[in-house]
Amino acid sequence: KVHPSRQPRPCFGELIQIDGSYHDWFEGRSDPCCLLVFIDDATSAIVFAMFCDHETTLNYMAAVRAHLRQNGRPLAYYSDRHSIFLTTRTVDGYYEKTQFSRAMEALGIATLCAHSPQAKGRVERANKTLQDRLIKDMRLAKIDTPQAGNAFLKSWIPEHNQRFARHPADPYDAHRPVVVDDLTLEMILSVHETRKVSKNLEFSYDNQIYQLQPTGGRRLQDTT
Repeated sequence: KVHPSRQPRPCFGELIQIDGSYHDWFEGRSDPCCLLVFIDDATSAIVFAMFCDHETTLNYMAAVRAHLRQNGRPLAYYSDRHSIFLTTRTVDGYYEKTQFSRAMEALGIATLCAHSPQAKGRVERANKTLQDRLIKDMRLAKIDTPQAGNAFLKSWIPEHNQRFARHPADPYDAHRPVVVDDLTLEMILSVHETRKVSKNLEFSYDNQIYQLQPTGGRRLQDTT
């Protein structure tokens, strides 16, 4: 199938391609794991990367939190059609939001899902480069755990970008300030669940029963 080339976005921070790459990153020195990679579409610069055990909603939220604190809010994240980003469940004919898309909407960040790997080719090509170049550099530096790998990435990424990133067509930085405080950001980038409160002010979650302590205020009907 023919996939016509797409011109990169002109501004840094206008579109961030995100993906997870499972691989034997430490060549048997540690268990295979996943590397979450965030690539800026305009410059092909790696704006964030993180080793983690699996490609999960909470790990992506942790990566987004670190990226926002480092660069600010991009205009959009561009991902594949993983169930973390896109769901097929519907309610009354409308698609439900995933936890990730709900959090991005609260932060004012658009989420786009590619229809093919070729559509997000920059991050796919970056994964192949990292599986070659990053692995060799970690071998030479005797990096053998994901924790040590994340510390190593802090110095490795700037050197990589200095050599391989390109200048954007427009010098304007499209990142916006994170307008919420750290506590609010933590609350947004967490899993939200709704539960009914019983007459005894109890609700269940993850096979545990919790009881709300009355404060003298109006009786709660539900909680999140």
